[in-house]
Amino acid sequence: MELSPDGIVLHDGRKTVFANKAAMNILGAKAQNQVIGVPISKFVHPKHWGKVKERIKKEKVGKDAPLREEKFVRVDGRIIDVSVAGRPVAIDGVSLIQVVFRDISEQKASANKIKESEEKLRTISENIGDAIFAKGKDRCFTFVNPAAVQMMGLPQKKIIGSRAEDVFSPHDAAVIKYVDDKNFQGHQVNEIKTLKLGGNKRNLHTVQSPIFDNKHNVIGITGVVRDVTESKKIEEALMNSEERYRIITAQTKHLIYDYDINTGKIKWDGAVNSVLKHSLNYMNSQIDFDGWVKMIHPDDRKETIRLLNEAQKKCCNFYDQYRFKTKGGVYIYVEHSGLFLPDKDGRPYRMLGTMSDISERRAIDKMKSEFVSMASHQLLTPLSDIKWLITELTGLAGDHCSTEQTNKLNQIRKSNTKMVELVKDLLSVSRIESGTNFILEYSTFNFSSMIKEVLKQYKSLISAKNLKVRLSFKGESCRCEADQKKLEQVVTNIFSNSVKFSKKGGQINIDCECGIKKIHCKVQDFGMGIPKKDHKKVFTKFFRADNATMSDTEGTGLGLYIAKAIVDAHGGSIWFDSQENKGAQFHFTFNKKPFK
Repeated sequence: MELSPDGIVLHDGRKTVFANKAAMNILGAKAQNQVIGVPISKFVHPKHWGKVKERIKKEKVGKDAPLREEKFVRVDGRIIDVSVAGRPVAIDGVSLIQVVFRDISEQKASANKIKESEEKLRTISENIGDAIFAKGKDRCFTFVNPAAVQMMGLPQKKIIGSRAEDVFSPHDAAVIKYVDDKNFQGHQVNEIKTLKLGGNKRNLHTVQSPIFDNKHNVIGITGVVRDVTESKKIEEALMNSEERYRIITAQTKHLIYDYDINTGKIKWDGAVNSVLKHSLNYMNSQIDFDGWVKMIHPDDRKETIRLLNEAQKKCCNFYDQYRFKTKGGVYIYVEHSGLFLPDKDGRPYRMLGTMSDISERRAIDKMKSEFVSMASHQLLTPLSDIKWLITELTGLAGDHCSTEQTNKLNQIRKSNTKMVELVKDLLSVSRIESGTNFILEYSTFNFSSMIKEVLKQYKSLISAKNLKVRLSFKGESCRCEADQKKLEQVVTNIFSNSVKFSKKGGQINIDCECGIKKIHCKVQDFGMGIPKKDHKKVFTKFFRADNATMSDTEGTGLGLYIAKAIVDAHGGSIWFDSQENKGAQFHFTFNKKPFK
């Protein structure tokens, strides 16, 4: 009894009379008096005491108590799980009850953990979308989860205990056998195979592992299978799309880039070699944002970076034309268009765009501008001669001309004036586009006096249409240092449109606010206005709105284009507000001192 690993206790139905060493240890007793002579009810959990009393009654009449599980209370009060059995005994003629018990607390805890793990595994296997299976050494299925049952399209009862050849086509069974053979040779498998399930070919990604016994013998296999048919289709479609993109970008004449703002890295693609003579590998490995900046011509760099920073700050489109260095050190003109993309917080994190070589186009435009300039100069001389001859002819004829002859001379004079104005506009456009001849000639003058002089030139037209013109000046002195002739052209081009498109008896307001550093001029009329669909085109070359064309067939569409170029050159801004049939307000600002 002392050598037994199980606890053994003798009691008379009320108190303990003997306890072996194992019993003392299990009950946590350090001295005999903690167990011997102590009522047995003290060591039985209160919930079990009722059943224990019934069992003691049976044992007293000679009946054994079979093995069962109960909870005991140790000396220190801790509750333990035990398996316990009892039987009546007689020692030296004294009737006692022998109780044999074993602490199974750790066993119960382990069993509960195993049960929890099995429950988790069952829950996962039943709810996961992947098929899970297990096979024994005989290659028969021993387990399949619901996803496997659905994938195979067969009842679970028919699958369990069956081999692959029992439930699959010969072709599919051969593929499965090939994979299983690798497992039974002790290898893990991670492959994609094609099987015909439910009459349709499916791409299945299978991961299978052998199950070993303690002697490292394969006793079965387990695996997880995922249907990747749709993802394979998407992957193939993506590869095809990427291949098409690669072919298109290789054939295009544009450099294509993807700029990561956070890292400064640029991914280049497209016509890198044909435009810059650099290899794609060189551009992607060597040219980041700083490298791109260094390749911009020094004279263009500051303005290009300024425009880029403005676009990045607003997270909007970027556009510029500048000179860019190629592999041989030769600079070419590029047209650069890009778009900044915002993150979830609205901050730009990426820029996508294109760059293309426009050197040839720029050269053609330059030739065109030079031709227009040359032709305009050639036309201006005879037109001036014609104007002088008409004046001379009118003076010589005097009162001898009939009314019809006088009208024809006036008509010639009027046509000649329009031709001179057109040629002057063409010359202005030519100078603007060439850049080299569009130079501001600064002088100090009073802007208010200049506007009054412009109004005098239109006195007869204003009177003919019975227009009312209000002129106001506010703020500081209107004296400024700028190109007087060019700013006079701006005022003339805007004001002439207001006169031209105002109704008879209409009103025109000119308001000038002269600040410390800038002058702001607003010209407002209440005429036909500009249709909303035409707003974006107003400052483009040769553009005229449909309603303007119907009202005045002789306009060139160059006035506002020229005005914008002059204002921009002065470091100012020009804009307008307009509604059709309600008139227009044109604003422009410029610096009172030379713009640098």
